[in-house]
Amino acid sequence: MQATAVYHNATDTNADARDFPDACLVTTVHPGTPTTLDRSATFENLAFGLPANAIPGYTDQPNPLIISDFFRGRGTNGWEFETPKLDDFRNPNSALMKALRNLAYFAGDPNGGAPSFRPRDQARQVNPYPSYAMWGDFSMLRQVFRILDGGTSYDRLSPADKTTLHTAACTLGMLAYNLDYLEKLNVYNVKPALDPTRGTQTSPGPLRELAGFTDAEIIDPADPTATELTVNNALLADPRYSAGLRGRIRVIDHIADGLITAAEVNQIPTATRPPAAFVNSMRDFKANAVMSTAVWDKRGSNNPETYVRLLERWRDNLADPAQKAEMNQIISLAELIITKEQVARDRIWGFQGTYGTQSGPGINPTRNAWASFGLAMSSTAICCGP
Repeated sequence: MQATAVYHNATDTNADARDFPDACLVTTVHPGTPTTLDRSATFENLAFGLPANAIPGYTDQPNPLIISDFFRGRGTNGWEFETPKLDDFRNPNSALMKALRNLAYFAGDPNGGAPSFRPRDQARQVNPYPSYAMWGDFSMLRQVFRILDGGTSYDRLSPADKTTLHTAACTLGMLAYNLDYLEKLNVYNVKPALDPTRGTQTSPGPLRELAGFTDAEIIDPADPTATELTVNNALLADPRYSAGLRGRIRVIDHIADGLITAAEVNQIPTATRPPAAFVNSMRDFKANAVMSTAVWDKRGSNNPETYVRLLERWRDNLADPAQKAEMNQIISLAELIITKEQVARDRIWGFQGTYGTQSGPGINPTRNAWASFGLAMSSTAICCGP
């Protein structure tokens, strides 16, 4: 991801204002395919269909809006974000400056910084060093911190060096915005008593409608150990069985496992019933032994993105516009949950292998420079269109 700092000399009346951006503009494009290009420049509400209490501080606002998802390349080119505060740059101990220093030391080569700074000439070594630059080259930012550490105040930096700080701060603020709303996403909890927004079976809350019911809630809400569903016509006809995201995933799993035949699918309520073309495609998918083992291995780790693709296939075979709209909401929720969980894992384990348990090179989670930087200086999206 990258940001552009926008300056406007004609409206700035003093030296501080002339050297400080009026806006941060997100300018990240993913040109891999026409689809990724479109997704980058799409101005959409990524909180589509979520109730007001889903993401505190976002969906409960007068203009409930989530504008960018940098982890999936959506809305990353053209949105305007609020600038950081000038006083935060002047205070070397502010959360913003600590975050920028973490970034500089994480992805900045102390011997890099060209062309703004002269790189150190070292035999058989390139600068910036690849292990630094692989995450983005912030060597110039590190050189600016070297100037600050040498006794130069922020106010006495050159306009170019200030701009290095500003653009990096814009970028971190946008990332923090993304992390903040994911962390606050409050859609599901396995213990309803701890999450009053889930409601009850007799009076379901607004989040339950999109998230659906767990197996245990369908079998016996009073017995949290009841986890094995018996698939029969009575279960298929129960509206809770196929409701929401959990219900759609449950239907996909049972079709793939051969527990539901094409004829038995008709027992599912019409509003949540998968179309025949989708059911047939799942049958053909299951017939591929390699793919079915890779996706439905109960002892393995099923890739959640595969479920998203199958949900999209389900949606694309629907004829009813209302059902398509509901499925779009369910897919959006699925993507938010997947990203939320992946980010939570990465912030704990960093780069320590698949599950953070393998030995070898990696970032120690107790010393992870990213673990505490972001949310203290979260930037705010201020634009509601291109």
